[in-house]
Amino acid sequence: MAFAVRVYALDAVPLRGDEAYSVQHWTATPFTEPWQQLIREEPAPLGAFTLYWGWVGAAGRTEFAVRYLSVLGNVAGLAVVLALAKRLLGDWRLALLAGALWAVHPLLIWHAQDARVYGVLSLLTPLSFYWLLRALDGRRGGLRPWRPYIIAQTAALYLYFLEPFWMVAQALFVLLCYPDQLRRAIRAWAMVVLLSIPVLVQLMLVMTVGSYEGNAEPASLDLLFSHFMPTLLFGDNTVPVWLGLLVALALLAGFAGLVRHNRRTGTLLLLWFVVPLLLLVIASFVSDFFRPRYVLMVVPALVIGLVGMAAAAVPPRRSAWAAAALVIVIGGVSLTQVWDYFQHDPPKAADWPGRVEYLRQRMTPADVLITGQPDPAAEYYFSGPGALFIIPLDDDAERLESDLDRLLERHDSLYLLSDPRTVPTEDYLAQQAQAIPGDTLPGLSQYRRWRVHPREIAQPLRVAFGDVAVLRGYALLGTESLLLYWEAGRLTNSDYSVLLHVERAGEVAPPVAVLDHGVADAVVSTRTWTPGTIYRDPVALPPDLPPGEYVIYTGLYDTASGAAVGEARYRLATFTVPGAD
Repeated sequence: MAFAVRVYALDAVPLRGDEAYSVQHWTATPFTEPWQQLIREEPAPLGAFTLYWGWVGAAGRTEFAVRYLSVLGNVAGLAVVLALAKRLLGDWRLALLAGALWAVHPLLIWHAQDARVYGVLSLLTPLSFYWLLRALDGRRGGLRPWRPYIIAQTAALYLYFLEPFWMVAQALFVLLCYPDQLRRAIRAWAMVVLLSIPVLVQLMLVMTVGSYEGNAEPASLDLLFSHFMPTLLFGDNTVPVWLGLLVALALLAGFAGLVRHNRRTGTLLLLWFVVPLLLLVIASFVSDFFRPRYVLMVVPALVIGLVGMAAAAVPPRRSAWAAAALVIVIGGVSLTQVWDYFQHDPPKAADWPGRVEYLRQRMTPADVLITGQPDPAAEYYFSGPGALFIIPLDDDAERLESDLDRLLERHDSLYLLSDPRTVPTEDYLAQQAQAIPGDTLPGLSQYRRWRVHPREIAQPLRVAFGDVAVLRGYALLGTESLLLYWEAGRLTNSDYSVLLHVERAGEVAPPVAVLDHGVADAVVSTRTWTPGTIYRDPVALPPDLPPGEYVIYTGLYDTASGAAVGEARYRLATFTVPGAD
């Protein structure tokens, strides 16, 4: 069941930014210069890079392939949780109930379908606790019983810089419940530290050379109760602070009851759940990374603990029924969140494949797409034609203006995806460039420099309209826009307008659209234009034309008198609106 719900629609949603970043950058070949730069600057241990380099090399870079690693890790984590719950609670029925909560837990499902290390960590962290218990309960001396624990814990440290939070919980557990084993535990931890020296060196490099600062949220007790508690219980939710505080107090009371019922089991699960949360709060006062996913690995303690709390609250003969009732309630709420995740929630990522397909049909190699969001998904999905420019994060106004000057000079069209960081760019382009209407992709606008480059005239012509102007050609941008190119002939005493009619092909009927206008939306006046200069005249075509074939006619006329210049109507082009039989 856990595998089915995690593999369902695995590649239905595009990669989000962090996932795309993993695929784009974490897959650098070990010991190359890009890999060494990651070691110095990336806030993730080198094991994560090695893991993704190997996995992508073997499985590929598709959405399904890169996410499947997390699926496998999370489902294998369920097997470990079943064994661990049986060891802690002493009853396979209770273990299976804890596994049921794991199988439908929305936060675990979300991260099992996410190409990051959390899916694998949801295997390794419970595995380290499982082997810790096996080692503590072992009768043989020396480090031999501790070897599996050392391997699992070291592997987790190579994947996650915050894994020591759980080691602190383990140390407190040994100190409180297995003081006679403390010496052997210290020797095992010393071996883990020794094996993890490369990661410790990398952490120092990241904090000093890379000067990493968290970019999430600062520590907040309000968030701890309003967001963390319901998220760790049921998925991504927000509740009033007072309700989250009541949930936290109820959990602490339940863990306290479990400690009274079984001291070692209750103490382990309590420390496993509470200590990482407290350490995250403390660490987030220094660096901003206060988000529930950073303590995702407390969820195993929570699902096992909830079942144990219910079982401990009633007589032994009713423990399985009480635990089942609690699992039905919490699992039912979780399932509603899972349903929303798959059916109703906004997708975790922007529809970059849809954007790219839209742009692929319109852009040329001489165009550029500008975005203000440093979204690695844009780099993952965008492959041209044309170039991609991401506005730098340094907010240097002079540098940005210089970059935009260069882009206007080098490219025919600048496509801009609007977001909060593109406001200065929009202001610049409104003053320095010509807006091209007609794009139907939300948030997308197109600009071109006022000076026309001959290569952008897709259909060259030379149609004279008296001595007023020469139509040098046109370009149809799909069925959304038409670009006319007028070469100024002479100055006129009054303003002249462009005739533009759209008619159904083969029909003698009034035009379906009359789009007469001044040149360049009346920005260019025939009384002041410069003879010999080519002016771009963009027109948005009607967006609601029924399917069929259409003909475009154009011409020039005196706006005041209506007198046509030269040929009254020139048959310019035909286009087809898809969907016709």
